[in-house]
Amino acid sequence: MFQILPMSVFSILITLIISLISMVVLLYMNPDMSLKFKPKSKKKKKKLDILILGLFIS
Repeated sequence: MFQILPMSVFSILITLIISLISMVVLLYMNPDMSLKFKPKSKKKKKKLDILILGLFIS
């Protein structure tokens, strides 16, 4: 199944999974941060920043 996917798509999927895991870890490690980012607009921006960082690193 994985061989059907192009390597670029596979790497993007890996970076998305890693960014989601890192976001969850950061939220669990810093409960104060998760409380600060409770508003929806800021939360969406934070997710976008993390996704952009993940894509930029790759």
